[in-house]
Amino acid sequence: KDCRLMEFNSLINKCLRKDAESRRRELHIRTYAVIPLNEECGIIEWVNNTAGLRNILIKLYKEKGIYMTGKELRQCIIPKTASLSEKLKVFKETLLPRHPPIFHEWFLR
Repeated sequence: KDCRLMEFNSLINKCLRKDAESRRRELHIRTYAVIPLNEECGIIEWVNNTAGLRNILIKLYKEKGIYMTGKELRQCIIPKTASLSEKLKVFKETLLPRHPPIFHEWFLR
């Protein structure tokens, strides 16, 4: 929900920047980054000069040459009706090898 609200606030900010009086008064809504985790939970940006978790992980995976693009991930999608063993096979043989634990490396830099 926060993510959608921030998208809406960004749209309002665009409108405010287009209006001369709003620009003169420096009107804007402060926004923050939101990473939705599911329908009820997410990670929000609170501190200035911080890096988002997603950006950190993408950079680390790209450096290792194991980053999966959205297109590659979509190719891994199997039907909802697939058996648990089929889903587990895709997870273990395709997704898990391309997503090893890597976040700890960011702290060691």
